[in-house]
Amino acid sequence: MDNHRTDIKAASSHHSGTRLISEEDLASLGGGRTQEVRTKLGDISPATASVSSSSKPAGSFFLTFLASIGLLGFAVLLIVGAIDTDPPSSTSSAPKSTSFSRGIRKVTLQSGNSTLIAPEGEFQFQVTYEKAISLIPGLSEGDQGRYSSTSLSPQGVVEVLGKASRGEETYQEGSVGPFMTSLDYGFEGSPSSVTVLISNVVGNRLSSLDFENLNSDRLANKNSSLNKEDFANIKIGTSYPDLVNTVGIPSRVSWSSLMGSESFLNFYYKLSDSRSVIIQFGSNRTISEIKGLEDPATSAATTP
Repeated sequence: MDNHRTDIKAASSHHSGTRLISEEDLASLGGGRTQEVRTKLGDISPATASVSSSSKPAGSFFLTFLASIGLLGFAVLLIVGAIDTDPPSSTSSAPKSTSFSRGIRKVTLQSGNSTLIAPEGEFQFQVTYEKAISLIPGLSEGDQGRYSSTSLSPQGVVEVLGKASRGEETYQEGSVGPFMTSLDYGFEGSPSSVTVLISNVVGNRLSSLDFENLNSDRLANKNSSLNKEDFANIKIGTSYPDLVNTVGIPSRVSWSSLMGSESFLNFYYKLSDSRSVIIQFGSNRTISEIKGLEDPATSAATTP
């Protein structure tokens, strides 16, 4: 053992001069692997340790950032889904078509969800000229003095014309009742038709009425056989009764009313030469303008 210490001392003196190998150094000879690990750990500089320590908060922040992005994206998906989801329709089990556009909801009426519509296959077109014209204030018999009162409900239309073949209700999103109801009468391919529009902004009122090719119970229908000469006595200021008693009923009637008392009423007559005569009425139900009776050659010459 003494000889071994002498050899180690000599070797140490040769390399480092005066340092003697301690007992701890001798003990380390048997645990070289442990000393190697200690050496590697000891070689880590304070700067390296600082970087390693600071990397933990940075990684944690990055993970938090990713989680925040994920939550934000999920919230956006929920919002978009809520916007794109159609509002709940009526709880009625009857089939119906609903469409949405910029806060407006339109519902197609059917016999299953509305008493205004005739059951499929049971609709009968029984609208006469007298029934349709009676909806316009001031034109029916005994109603000549009522020019501006347009109070009329969808149920009131059905009482006069019968149940419609189809219809539609228009709702403001979030409202319970419709602000507009349209009712159509007619068969596909039939020349006869009636369209009624009822508004319910400030009470139910007739907003517009269009009908064509209706038959009359007592007035003549001379359309397509009329000539220019038949209108010789029809002038500005002629009353509605005088007009229909002279040339018969028009082939088409178009009436509309604004929110106030002003309304617009046009009659369309068909001549034998396929031309049309358009007669406009004023607020007192007398003729205010006549179009279509000009001579074709004269009209062409004066047209710029």
